[in-house]
Amino acid sequence: MPILANQVGNDSIMEMLIWLLYSDLSPRAQDHINHSKILVELIERLMTWQRVLSWGAGTTYQRDSVENSSSILRYIIYPPVISVSGGIFIYMENTNSGLPLITTNAPTGYHNYLLRSLLKYLLGSDGIFQSLMDLGFAELCQEISRNSFDGIYEGGSLSVVMMLMSILGYRKVMCDITGIEVLLQDCYSVLVDSLIKRAGKFVSLCSSIIGVTVGEPDDNEEDIDPLHADILHHSGDRNSFSICNGNTSSPARSPLSMISHPHLFRSNGNALLTVVAFLKRCVFLQSSKVDQILANNNLMQYLLVCYEAHPNNSMLHHELTDVIRFVLLDPAQARLPTCPLLNSLFTQESSILDFVISSFNRHTQYKGHMTTIANSIMTLKRYVGC
Repeated sequence: MPILANQVGNDSIMEMLIWLLYSDLSPRAQDHINHSKILVELIERLMTWQRVLSWGAGTTYQRDSVENSSSILRYIIYPPVISVSGGIFIYMENTNSGLPLITTNAPTGYHNYLLRSLLKYLLGSDGIFQSLMDLGFAELCQEISRNSFDGIYEGGSLSVVMMLMSILGYRKVMCDITGIEVLLQDCYSVLVDSLIKRAGKFVSLCSSIIGVTVGEPDDNEEDIDPLHADILHHSGDRNSFSICNGNTSSPARSPLSMISHPHLFRSNGNALLTVVAFLKRCVFLQSSKVDQILANNNLMQYLLVCYEAHPNNSMLHHELTDVIRFVLLDPAQARLPTCPLLNSLFTQESSILDFVISSFNRHTQYKGHMTTIANSIMTLKRYVGC
């Protein structure tokens, strides 16, 4: 198994491992998987190689290895579907195509056994969620500091955390979690504890990409290490990017006032999309502790600025609108009426109503998204009876 894991950068080895892992989902087979330590080898190599890549070193093969390791973990979290092409069975990502899952023929109750093995390993490894998030943060900082984004295709360690977050938040009702309910609850608790010290750093990274600072950062956030301490501060030079801790001497400005200063914004749209996608999953976790930290770090104000920072990036606008609609409507109805993120959208300094009206008046290219948000505000108004 260590030899196979070391060669996972080869696509044929990756495919063979996926078929092997799903070839037998019985409890006895899972014991063999645990004994072989293949999951341990894959995750340890993913973190080791991504650490090298985050230093700006590493080889193309190591990048391929990180991507393929992430793909294997993705197919464990989201079982692939099976198709037949030319008489050959192939697996592919499940996109609700109506094709049978690779676990369809598994004995009753066995379909989540492989995911259960992965969750048990993650829960039994001290600090693994913190390490995965820190490596993902370092990867983003490294790419942003070059003023270019050639990120790992499958996202690497941060994508592993994001995939887990997607089955721990409100969207888990769309998944079959039979037999792993308790493990998911434990995983949720550990992940939230890890996020409490790190969510603020990702909001600061978002603000640095767009070159804007609103208010002061939350003191609950973990200190940023010296390696990345200079990336979170925008020096004013469009071509310079240094990491900062969020403390600036400039007065706080509302998103509406920042929009009239387009020179503040940077061009790292892909990096910003990755950060916003991560923050979106943080919100979707529906943790009151994480929501409070995100609100204290002015997340919603930064998300509003992101529209104008990249007025032509429809993929980014879609992610931003998803977060805002979720905060406004909360499809799972698990949010408290005093949700700090919701309250932060209706302040005098940063009003979502003023933002939507201003966007329409300026004939922006994201008026369709503003219409969606306006409809959500009207739905919220009827819901709360105001």
